Amino acid sequence: MPNSGEYDLSMVLTKARDYGIVQLAMDGADVGEAVDGYHDPGVIKTDPIDMGTVKLDAGKHRLTLTLTGKNDASTGYLAGVDVLYLRLA
Repeated sequence: MPNSGEYDLSMVLTKARDYGIVQLAMDGADVGEAVDGYHDPGVIKTDPIDMGTVKLDAGKHRLTLTLTGKNDASTGYLAGVDVLYLRLA
């Protein structure tokens, strides 16, 4: 990050019948709620999903996406993050 501060984090996901449940983490701490990527019929792209606010110091950070499981109706454990937005609050 070029500047220290609080950042609003949101993401756009792909959802489909073979996608799992994903959890974002920033520097090892969960951000927002886990998101179920299951959708049927067909493949869709979500609107931006608000994941909350993170306090970041200037410099490098690690964003992690973890598959935590799947919807009972899902046929797989795929994940698709199309866009991540970080906006200085």
